[in-house]
Amino acid sequence: MQALLLLCVWPFPFQQTINDPSPMYASLATSIGYQLGLHRPRYRGDFDEHTTMPVQSTSVEMTTWCGCFIVNHNLALRLGVPSAIDPGHAILAAATNHPDIPASLVLDLNIALLSKQWLKVLGNDDAVASGQRQAPEAIIQSFESQLAQLRGRFAGYWSSIGEISYYALQLQAYSFSISQQSDSVADTTTTAHTIQAKAVSAVLQLISEAANEDKFKKYWPASAKYAVVFAACIGIFVAATTTETMTKLSLLGACRDAVTVMKGWSLFPKDQITRIATHVTNAILRIESQTQSTSTMGPGKPPVTSRMTANIPYRVLWSAKHGRAFSSGTDTHGSVPQKMPDDTIPQQEVTMYADSFGMDAFDDLNDASFTDIFLDWQQLLDIG
Repeated sequence: MQALLLLCVWPFPFQQTINDPSPMYASLATSIGYQLGLHRPRYRGDFDEHTTMPVQSTSVEMTTWCGCFIVNHNLALRLGVPSAIDPGHAILAAATNHPDIPASLVLDLNIALLSKQWLKVLGNDDAVASGQRQAPEAIIQSFESQLAQLRGRFAGYWSSIGEISYYALQLQAYSFSISQQSDSVADTTTTAHTIQAKAVSAVLQLISEAANEDKFKKYWPASAKYAVVFAACIGIFVAATTTETMTKLSLLGACRDAVTVMKGWSLFPKDQITRIATHVTNAILRIESQTQSTSTMGPGKPPVTSRMTANIPYRVLWSAKHGRAFSSGTDTHGSVPQKMPDDTIPQQEVTMYADSFGMDAFDDLNDASFTDIFLDWQQLLDIG
């Protein structure tokens, strides 16, 4: 389990998500954990027929199960889907400063728990088809107080990566409001404008924290790297829609710093992080040249609205790659490519939907092999 989780936290470079084994590794580790009974630490013996005495989980087993929850949640954030694991009593108990679990891991666990809670309430997956609650501003304000309590509870334990996670946690909640503001007519509420201002501050602080960290930045886990990408996408999105010149300039400057940070993580000319940095740069150039207006952009997909906190990253990176506006319609307007009568998808649509974020929706449906996870490495090395 630990080996599988480590491969998710520090994955090998890849170009397309179909070649990224992290979701498979996390699912396998989770399944093993359930079968071993790690989710029932006081009743481990119930999952082993050969035990004759009550058996409880060791501290290593508890730590591993906590890591399993955190990794699953971080992968779900990146993909914009619900997490594959619920916390349960074991995780909730461990989050209350379990004596056998390092305080730094307890902090990470609490961040993941609070994030999952926010996604559950703000996303409202049970009641809303898109999983996106309308007018979420009042709920966001209530969660801000919980985050402030978490900040105080773990005072002294916030490392550089912890600071990155803190600002990313803010942006996760704010993104639910921001992604809806650009889709409505100009009469956004004062509360919504306040949240956008807070999001701008969080973007600037997160990217500044990342840019100023030099010593261990190249060893950061995948979740911290994604937080920088996430902040850059939020910054691009707000910069493209704001009417405040200074805000736009500040955000675009920070996004350029984020691109510099991303390039420092790149291992191959064609790996995922290089592609992301390229598309963020293209988005910056488009905004600076004032070509972001929907009146000058070709029609495309309606805005992505069902991927929770990943809505904005998908919208920004897809549009940056294909030259579309960040908001090219609503749920009832826009040009949506349709499947052919025989349910096959034309190759031009496969190309159009290729996801520069490393999450290709249709990745060569005729030839791609989901199990051939190492084929992508040859493509990464092919720089000709």
